[in-house]
Amino acid sequence: MPGDGGEATLLKADGSAPGTPNYSGPSDKDELIRSMARALRVAFKMASMYNLDHPAFKSSVNELMAKLEAIFVYISPLSIGFSPHALLIDNRLWEGERTYQDLAQLFHFRKIKRLEIRPGIPQVEFMRFASKIMLPVKAFVKEGGAQAIIKKENILYISLDVLDYSQVLLGEGEEIKDIWPYLLMEAVEEDDDTKLGQLAGSFEKVVGKFNTEDLIQNEELHKNFSKFFHYLKATSGEKHRESLNPHAEGGKYLPLIGCPPPQLLDEDDEGVEALDD
Repeated sequence: MPGDGGEATLLKADGSAPGTPNYSGPSDKDELIRSMARALRVAFKMASMYNLDHPAFKSSVNELMAKLEAIFVYISPLSIGFSPHALLIDNRLWEGERTYQDLAQLFHFRKIKRLEIRPGIPQVEFMRFASKIMLPVKAFVKEGGAQAIIKKENILYISLDVLDYSQVLLGEGEEIKDIWPYLLMEAVEEDDDTKLGQLAGSFEKVVGKFNTEDLIQNEELHKNFSKFFHYLKATSGEKHRESLNPHAEGGKYLPLIGCPPPQLLDEDDEGVEALDD
């Protein structure tokens, strides 16, 4: 794996590793990619901190525009793919450096699989896009997610592909632990039984990774878990019974949301009403 120098792993156009890489070190294009990625990270960080009129945000995007203009000479349009921990640019995997990890997590967390930026993008359009993408999670969900933002803001020079729930939840515990509460929030906000069912299918993979203190102290997460367990109760039968088992990994969370496991498991008991409080 590359070190802090951010060296890229050369891949074939189909994304697979070649048998004998013909790679002699950094080129001008490689340095432009590194520089662009760092500027992109700073611009999104500024978008999360400041409004559209703030000089620091404007300055960071102005710097990014210069980097993009230079890189369009080599790569046009610029396509950036996102895995949980790495970027895919120019058919190569860029990983190991903090910049790549931060950008990958930022976009993966928002279920964005690929971003395409086209030449000629106005600075103000990128700023509108970045500001909406970096909204607090609940506000981002209320906007309808990344594709809805593209449409509502009339973004013409940026397009993207998004991950669906089934793709995101294919990962293992650590890989999906951070995004799982966000997906839960989205499913609860949309009152979407299909998404709740998909989350239920992955719950056993991630439940042991959660910090119980977070569940107690985070009011929003607490509320969403309550609604999730209510969904499991309402659709249980044998399908979700293991998630509600007080002796299973997930069972330890039931008392934390105000509902003792034996009551929740009893089909005739009204203890489940505590989930609505």
